[in-house]
Amino acid sequence: MGKLRQQTVALYLAGTVFLTLAPTVSLAEKGAGKPVVAFIGAELEGIPEPHHKRLLERLDNLFSEQKGYLYMGPEAVISSVDHSMVMKALATREKELLLALADTIGADYLFMAKLKNRSDEPGRVMLVGDVARFDCSNGQLYRVEVLKYVENVGVELARIRLNLVDTIMEDTKASANTILWVFATIAFLGALMLLLLKTEVKLGGEGTGGDGGTGDPTMIQ
Repeated sequence: MGKLRQQTVALYLAGTVFLTLAPTVSLAEKGAGKPVVAFIGAELEGIPEPHHKRLLERLDNLFSEQKGYLYMGPEAVISSVDHSMVMKALATREKELLLALADTIGADYLFMAKLKNRSDEPGRVMLVGDVARFDCSNGQLYRVEVLKYVENVGVELARIRLNLVDTIMEDTKASANTILWVFATIAFLGALMLLLLKTEVKLGGEGTGGDGGTGDPTMIQ
């Protein structure tokens, strides 16, 4: 009876570990690889050249400089989907449309911007609007509002990096840490099962008869 009970406990623990942690391992492994980030473009209204082109370049550089993910710029996006789909996504930011766009280009995150010139001063450009990140995993849109003269836009770009770009890497690191935690737990429970089996061997041995046997350790003789 003792040997059967020990084996039952070991099998129960093994089954519990598998059923509990298998989904976690699957989800963690899915998120452990490098995510794909796409900058689909920007709606710029009333912003004259050369500021128009320079803003697009600075946003593109902001998203492409991060080395922790795979990056797609606006040109790569346009070459993969219909231009009208991208324009509609920029204008409406509809969840279903953004999900469809992301699925088509294979992206996990979409970046986009809407900026207008609201300056009343001739020769100056006051940027008003936002830069947004769409997370395909949860369907949420995260925004950083922009309100700066164009010559001071670097301050807003630093905020965008902090709140929208760097947090992608934090999510990726969290997935990697989840995998480490899961396998550490499996290793610990595996060691516990081995200890239980060794304890069973020491207590019961392979034989229970004769003077050398101890009998069932749960029974008082």
